[in-house]
Amino acid sequence: MNPRTAAGRGGALLLVAGFIGMSAAPLVDQFARDAEVRGPRLERRAAAPAVEWPVSPAEVLSLPRRIEARHADTFGLRDKLLRERGRLHWFGLGRSPAPIVDLGGDGWTYTTIDASREAWRGTMPLVDSELACWVDGLARRRDWLARLGVRYLFVVAPNKESIYPEHLPASWKKISPSAPTRLDQLLAALRAQPEVVEAPDLRPALLAARVDDQPGDELYTRLGTHWNGRGSIVAAEAILAQLQADAAPKDSIPREQLRRARLPGSGDSWGPALHIDDLLLQVDWQPEWPREGGARVHVASQGPERTVHSRSEARAGGPRLLVFHDSFGPYVQPLLTEFVAGSLWVQTSRFDLALVEAYKPDVVVELRVERAIARECRLAQEEERRVREAGATPIWSASLPCASPIKVEGLQRDAARGLHLVVAGVAEPETVVQVYWRPADELEFRRDRRLAFAASGSFEHVLSIPGGADAVCLMVEWSGQGSVEIERTEAWLP
Repeated sequence: MNPRTAAGRGGALLLVAGFIGMSAAPLVDQFARDAEVRGPRLERRAAAPAVEWPVSPAEVLSLPRRIEARHADTFGLRDKLLRERGRLHWFGLGRSPAPIVDLGGDGWTYTTIDASREAWRGTMPLVDSELACWVDGLARRRDWLARLGVRYLFVVAPNKESIYPEHLPASWKKISPSAPTRLDQLLAALRAQPEVVEAPDLRPALLAARVDDQPGDELYTRLGTHWNGRGSIVAAEAILAQLQADAAPKDSIPREQLRRARLPGSGDSWGPALHIDDLLLQVDWQPEWPREGGARVHVASQGPERTVHSRSEARAGGPRLLVFHDSFGPYVQPLLTEFVAGSLWVQTSRFDLALVEAYKPDVVVELRVERAIARECRLAQEEERRVREAGATPIWSASLPCASPIKVEGLQRDAARGLHLVVAGVAEPETVVQVYWRPADELEFRRDRRLAFAASGSFEHVLSIPGGADAVCLMVEWSGQGSVEIERTEAWLP
């Protein structure tokens, strides 16, 4: 045989073997490693649930979509391929591999979640009806709390771009230098009507504190969305000053007593979600009290609504604080709990009227990130009806935007004899909505306590929930194509 021909055949065989090996590698990995390892946990979401045998017509219709969603979240070598994709985009193309994050100058990242880019550029301002919705909704909450003798503070944690705009990518350029953000509009409206609600603006204090910035030790993390230790202290000081506006003498946070507690890895960073966390490095820290005998802190829940309770013997005569917050809450909670007699911190998007009545605080603080102004106004509208109809039906209601998947829990009061649950919304294409319930003595929702229906277009569906339900969980199965929105859920006593 001609040596050249033999070499050619050998090369062809190697090429074929390599192709077969590469094609088979994902299948091999599918069985070699656990699905959770390959799944989207680093992307700050849960994998689509494992597909179970359909037991209803609605589940049969949704079966292809559920199989596709599960496969997309767990296919072989998923994490390895996403890592290589991340490296190529970040270091080769100079851009983010994920649409939820934009790469700015000097390695700074900015999230695009909740239309942050559009809000900053001024292309998505609050229209008059939305602004009125916010102002009126906050006034209603203030009035309801005032009837209970409770003070109300509404605090907005600024987006990172509001404090560090100089690192933004070109795609974030404002449509005009004077284009206001939604936060600009809302705080201006509240300043024009100071009687509506106490709404301290954290931006001046944060902007002023930039004078002490050092490279790698700014007020926000370069790779994340939250405050670092310095930003947490400045924000906590501004909130404490508002809490003690009428107090004499006033407390202050003793900065010289705080020590820097370095967070594991890179701390608050988008690196894990982009699958290149070991390549995107930063130092992140949070302040820590060095002394013993401070406020006693108990983390009551680490679930979707993380709850932290504190009690300080040294402040026995001080106020009780109830804080409804988002992911910015834990950054100021350790600092502020030292200055109140007791506090309850609940990480939730809800304004829980029942909890206010049960805890009996002196002050309620609602702490929301600036991005929330783009998504929560309808919740404020719904609050009016909840307050107006307290003690009557419906006993529970909420207005909730829907992501994939979304789980919404709400305590059901006076529901021993059962509930009629109304679910209304819009879905394109067809969507399966599943409703789970659980009794008070159980912590998890089980598949054998479930109702489901198929929803398409504009829908309104009524389900009968058995007596004894203490919590209801709404699960929307959605492939991510098209749009799904749960506009209204109501629980009615039969």
